[in-house]
Amino acid sequence: MSNRMKVAVLLAAVGFAAPAMAQDSVSALTGLANTDALDAWSASDQLKTYVVDMQTITSSWGTNFGLAPIIKSSRSEANFTNSLFSCQSLSNMTITAPAPYASYSRWSNPGFGVFPNASINAPGKPVVVSGSTFQMATIFSEFGTTVGPGHNAVIGGFINYQASNPMRLYVSRMGIAINGANNTESTAQIGTGAVDASGNALFRVDDNGAGTANEIQLQNLIRVRMRTLGAGLLGRNTSILNVLNNNIDTGLTQADNPALDWILKRNATTHNCPNAIPFERGLGVTRSVLLDTNFGTNFVNESSPLTLSSSVAHHPAPWVDQRGNTAYSQYTLFPGTVGTCASVLKNTTTNPDVAQGIGIWGVDTNGNISGTQQLTLPASVTDTGVSPSYTINFDNTYVASDPSDIVDGFEGHRGTNAFRGGPQAAVGQDQNGNLIVSGLVFKDRSVGTYNAGSNTSKNWPYQVLTAARIASAGAQPQWQAVAWVLPDQSAPSGTKGKAFEDGNGVALGELRPFIEMGVAGAFGPSISCPAIDSVGNVWFIACYDRYDEVGNLRGNPNTGVFRGVYNPAAHNYRLELVMPTGIVAHGVNSNRDYKIIFLSMVDSGSAPGGNSSSSLFSNNINQSTWAGANRASLQTRDPRTMGGMVLYASLIYDVNNDGTFTALTGAQGDPNSPDQNYNALIFIGGTAPPVIGPDCFNKTAPTQGGFFVAGGADGTADSTQCVGDWDRNGTVEPSDIAQYIQSWSFAVANPGTPGIALYADIDCNGLVEPSDIAVFIQNWVGGTTPGNLGCP
Repeated sequence: MSNRMKVAVLLAAVGFAAPAMAQDSVSALTGLANTDALDAWSASDQLKTYVVDMQTITSSWGTNFGLAPIIKSSRSEANFTNSLFSCQSLSNMTITAPAPYASYSRWSNPGFGVFPNASINAPGKPVVVSGSTFQMATIFSEFGTTVGPGHNAVIGGFINYQASNPMRLYVSRMGIAINGANNTESTAQIGTGAVDASGNALFRVDDNGAGTANEIQLQNLIRVRMRTLGAGLLGRNTSILNVLNNNIDTGLTQADNPALDWILKRNATTHNCPNAIPFERGLGVTRSVLLDTNFGTNFVNESSPLTLSSSVAHHPAPWVDQRGNTAYSQYTLFPGTVGTCASVLKNTTTNPDVAQGIGIWGVDTNGNISGTQQLTLPASVTDTGVSPSYTINFDNTYVASDPSDIVDGFEGHRGTNAFRGGPQAAVGQDQNGNLIVSGLVFKDRSVGTYNAGSNTSKNWPYQVLTAARIASAGAQPQWQAVAWVLPDQSAPSGTKGKAFEDGNGVALGELRPFIEMGVAGAFGPSISCPAIDSVGNVWFIACYDRYDEVGNLRGNPNTGVFRGVYNPAAHNYRLELVMPTGIVAHGVNSNRDYKIIFLSMVDSGSAPGGNSSSSLFSNNINQSTWAGANRASLQTRDPRTMGGMVLYASLIYDVNNDGTFTALTGAQGDPNSPDQNYNALIFIGGTAPPVIGPDCFNKTAPTQGGFFVAGGADGTADSTQCVGDWDRNGTVEPSDIAQYIQSWSFAVANPGTPGIALYADIDCNGLVEPSDIAVFIQNWVGGTTPGNLGCP
């Protein structure tokens, strides 16, 4: 019998249901027609608020993070459970504020959720959030596949949590904008850009691929406020759709005009997906300020409300143009600025479509450029985070007489990424005030094919993820390799990748070329673009393989989320596998296991060999710390250095609880499967679950009346004392649950006895109540994994 089954049996014996463990939901009915993704065009489903309880995942270093699927995309076609994703963004900053909505629905069993039909989802129990919360916001773009002229929409929401229970997220799912009132309309194509924690969502809109009447014309940049932010800054009216078409500025509009700013209107110059200075930035910032680049080589900023200015100061000669989208970080390098931007740059001496530098520039309160610096790809970098150190040489010399010559350069901008992707470069700062700038270099592309005219590429498996450290404005950058996959004839396969490790520095496997995955039409890249957290760690998705017991590759490649853990003293990075594709987690709210079967990396469509627009970019991460942790005092390996991350994933729920995961759709799908698969926005949180209550468990407390007791505060954090080991014998086992239930039952049977709360008050609220059992079980389940929750 599994530990989970033993828990259920023991709880049933005392009359309690198993506790919830993550927000997710599955339909009460089976079959493709009965899945519970919300309808794309339902006006009544524009706002849903619910609880998401994260589950613990443990990295290769033994670090605990929280994981949960937080938002499903909408259903737009009957043949698929829900829509596909392109770019996702998370607010760069976290703010403290009351929860934005009055109540959130919580459930803990299958068949519950937010779908409006009770035969598919029964409603959960309303939960009211009191007091201050930590708040961030997220958005993503979704699109249909085959039916109708082409569904496209922006979905988003707020994510709130409290320090007292940081594994519980209060999520609001919102329809922000859509390109039609029904599946016969396609009035616009939308690419998400950025969102701030106050709820300002920014994106680009054009008519490419639109095919019905009233389609929006040319190039447009739009901001939608999810919530009212003051006089004249009204938020979404979530009782209606926000349909974007060419009538937004007329009386015929179907848009939610009071919540919408049409900043760039019907412009002939192609613009990239935008970024923004957050409304909550401080330092004199009083509004959301749009930042962008365009195909006219300009940086564009909202210099005053709804007014755009442009400049080419970010790429002085010999740099002639930027490639891709603009990154923004709250961290600063240039004096008097409110953030730092970055983009990859090209110069006059290289192949026309290759970028060999990264430009960084500061912005003032109105987004105007204030200070610039250009970082040229060096001739080589040496990775001192591996032993022996590994030097990588770059081909920086373009042979103008050879049109086929293609040098090494920064990438991530190909295909649809200018229109649907995120920023290719990443900017951050370490705890010593050094700016950290990261970019993905494509190397040795001559092994594949390249055609600049049609913007296609393939078979480019070799990448180096670089990071440059800059001590002050104008200082010489110090380069380091974070991760790499390279041709190396000293390796048995002729290819070598950087090793990832366990917490003791023992190599567990290495990064590998994506082509080893054997995905038809998908050749590379092997590493995604980067994102940087609050202390300079670099996050990315990559292909990898594990070593067997004698150190050989297993030949079973996979993809996963990695963290390059930064060593500020040595200025190098060691790799930690945070989450592999294929991971099985237990959904707390659905009370069903789910398996993540896909993380997006590679574009197999318009630009095979390029980065997918639905993969990871620098906007996927929040650069504040988790739950207000003191950034200055954290070790870089601490999970709280990351304020949160969102990623697109495909997952399957084991609805019938038989241990197998069979999708309803897809090449390996079975339309008769009892299980359910969805495309979802997953959230990785920067903390392990607290052991409920900061200090109300005494590891050395004696028994009283023959029962073990919580014992009250003893000056040591509960998270280090293994609350799950209730009988204190050094092992977390089923008998601990039985012992706890006895203690709890004794306390309930003897109300008013002095000190009775010590017997079982696990959540430290002064009461012994059913919720204490749920909290104890959550701790017990977490403690069954060695190294979790202070347990042996």
